[in-house]
Amino acid sequence: MIRAESGTIEFNKTIEFAKSAQNDRSMNTKALPGQEETQGAINYEFDFNDVVFPLYGVLGNISTTNVGGTGAVYKHVLTPNNCLPSFTYEEGIGRTSDSTNNYQNILVKRSYGVIAAKTVLKIESGALMIETTWMAKGQFIQGKMLNDEAAGSSVVIELDRVKGLTTSDTVNTYDATPQNETDAIAAISLTAGTVTIATLGNSYTTANKAKVELTPQTPVYSADAQIPTAGQTLVRFGADITAAATADAGCIRSCTITIDNDPEAQACIGDFSAGAAGVTPKGRMVTLEFTRSFKNKEDMDKYIQAQNFAIYIETTNGAKVNAADTNKLPYKAVIKIPKAAINSMPITRDNNGIYEYTCSVTALYDSVTGYDIEAEVWNSLAGATYTA
Repeated sequence: MIRAESGTIEFNKTIEFAKSAQNDRSMNTKALPGQEETQGAINYEFDFNDVVFPLYGVLGNISTTNVGGTGAVYKHVLTPNNCLPSFTYEEGIGRTSDSTNNYQNILVKRSYGVIAAKTVLKIESGALMIETTWMAKGQFIQGKMLNDEAAGSSVVIELDRVKGLTTSDTVNTYDATPQNETDAIAAISLTAGTVTIATLGNSYTTANKAKVELTPQTPVYSADAQIPTAGQTLVRFGADITAAATADAGCIRSCTITIDNDPEAQACIGDFSAGAAGVTPKGRMVTLEFTRSFKNKEDMDKYIQAQNFAIYIETTNGAKVNAADTNKLPYKAVIKIPKAAINSMPITRDNNGIYEYTCSVTALYDSVTGYDIEAEVWNSLAGATYTA
């Protein structure tokens, strides 16, 4: 499981209204289900163990090596790929251990066919943050029963939606009697829109608004949070990425990196009310902004002369990944932009006479390294944690 600070993947459903002339001048006569859209931005602290998920999602390729001595320390290299990985993203809202009120005090929503649309790394005061906008084909919150169902064995329940459910799920069946039960799903038919419950203990009716919904998982985290701050982060500039890696750190006040896949949700007839038929990334754009006080004309020269330069960002919290590691490697992350250019650089002056500027930078594809951005993360979790 991944720790999130704020945000959620929102399920938005358009309700269409029939406007047939029927009752004098009352235009709207019936509500109809329309197009669904599932997306949202979620903020995470830059936890070295968790941050690989959004970075892998937004870039698309991961290669993992054990670089530890005696003890395991994993180095994950994340590079751009034309194809992005697809995830299932489940969120529990409320106290997930609260089974009172027939599980109606808990909301569990599962987004499926999820890709990382955009990721923004924020290096400001305090802890490093990363915000990822996720876009999904759809989201399962509940399936409305379409028929009354009696208690019994091998009960086939027809629902208005089953996409997002699996035969590994335990679901909560509820109606407004009120009554409920939790059962494992024995079988699913996407074509028929049904789930099969091996033993249904109660009878449920559509008049009582019977529904099937997800039950919450017990939170389990693979490792303790390991989070760096802006004070533990260095930003370096150089003529190329090799020079930038060993250059003196540039004195900047804040920095943000945006990786934007600019995806498009594609709907098709027959899927309009069930979300997107697909989510397709378009051309990737990597941009960076940094702010600092005026010291010399080096950045202005780069801007006016359209000079290319490299950016090397390194952060660590100093903690050792594995106490048994003879190499004594710390948690660490490196962001490499081998080729970039400044596309704007407004200079401002405050009331105290201090001049400051914010450089807007665009990353360029570098034919030598073969990428426009690369991320490397050292942590305690094997690569299968992120790809399984």
